This record gives sequence, C-alpha cells and structure tokens, in this order.
Amino acid sequence: MKNKVTVAISIVIVAAVLVTLTFYVLGASFLGLPDYGIPAVALLIVAIAVLIVAMNYKNFRLGLPVKDERTKKIDAKACRYAFIATIWIALGTAMMEDYVTLPWRYNSYIIMLGSALVFLISYLILYYKGSA
Repeated sequence: MKNKVTVAISIVIVAAVLVTLTFYVLGASFLGLPDYGIPAVALLIVAIAVLIVAMNYKNFRLGLPVKDERTKKIDAKACRYAFIATIWIALGTAMMEDYVTLPWRYNSYIIMLGSALVFLISYLILYYKGSA
C-alpha cells in the first residue's frame, strides 16, 4: 500500500508541476530570449522527476518495492556527484567573471543546469551499469 501511495503522489506532483510550467510559458508573452532559463531549468528537473517516477512505476507494476537498497544507493551516489559538480561549476563561473561578463541569472542558470545534468547522467549510468 505504501508503494502505491508513493507512486500516486509522485505522479500527481509531476503532473501539477508540468501544468504550472505550461501555464507559465504560455501566459508569459513578455518573456525575452534570456528569460527562458527558468523554464529550461524547471523542464530539465521535471524530466528527471518523470524518469525516476517512470522507473518507480515500472517496479510497482512488476510487484517489486519502489525503493530498494540498490535504488537508495544510486540516489545517494548521484546526489553526491551532483553536489560536487555544483561546487565546481559555481567556482568555475565565479572564476570566469573576470573574462566573461554575464548577468547573475546566467550564472545561476549554468549552475542549476549543470548540476541537474550531472545528476541525470550519473543516475542513468549507475542505474543501467548495475552497481552503486
């Protein structure tokens, strides 16, 4: 029963975020090209969430536990890698400030997108590689 509730709540949350993001992008006609960073970051994070929810739903349909020990280790290791990458990306954008003048929002977009991509790639590699 706990797995069923976990999967159902995850699906509802991801759907609500997608609907909100759609309304934000469609309703914000005043957005210029640089202001598409927030929806891009949000869409990437939602894509990661959809991927994880789909994997959990597949396990639920097969009668397996949604979160087993291997999945918990994969989550922890992918989060560790993303955290380390976030520190290095933030340090790199701070060091690049002398050479490239970017508004602060671009630096934050780079940091968020970089850490989300590192999490996604490391999660997929660890999930399909078979070790954690």
